[in-house]
Amino acid sequence: MGNVKLKKVELSNGETLAYRERDGGDDVVLLIHGNMTSSVHWDVVFEHMPENYKLYAVDLRGFGESSYHKQITSIKDFSDDVKQFVDVVGLKQFALVGWSLGGAVSQQFCADYPGYCDRLFLLASASSRVMRITGQAQMACQMCMIVWQHWMRCFTMTSGIWSRKRTIPTIMRF
Repeated sequence: MGNVKLKKVELSNGETLAYRERDGGDDVVLLIHGNMTSSVHWDVVFEHMPENYKLYAVDLRGFGESSYHKQITSIKDFSDDVKQFVDVVGLKQFALVGWSLGGAVSQQFCADYPGYCDRLFLLASASSRVMRITGQAQMACQMCMIVWQHWMRCFTMTSGIWSRKRTIPTIMRF
């Protein structure tokens, strides 16, 4: 596994978001965890993604090492935090991977902030039925099941632990 560092950034809303960063190439992937987890739970991805991917895994507000000063009232609150995070870190044109709650946050982010994410992957995502999704994010959501099926062919769960069965497919671009 490449060099993984735990870092923190201060957001303009007074929150501090922790994140893990793995060195890599120019192809950037931002990973957003699910409920009751944190960035640490992307360790298998950090281990097995090819070194040409630069990886970021953020701790959402109130999870992991991130602060929780202001109450979260909607998925949009998380999405707005992610927007501030990518602006502070300087991310543009990146793949966004959301698992469970992170999937709902990722969908909201793509709907609210077009032009940042160029690839969206949803893993066991929370529902987006209450959100208006258009354009590139809509196309990504339609591709979600195909991506999920390919992803699941590459991993297997044994005793509650995910392990790789074979090579992870190349991230699709749209």
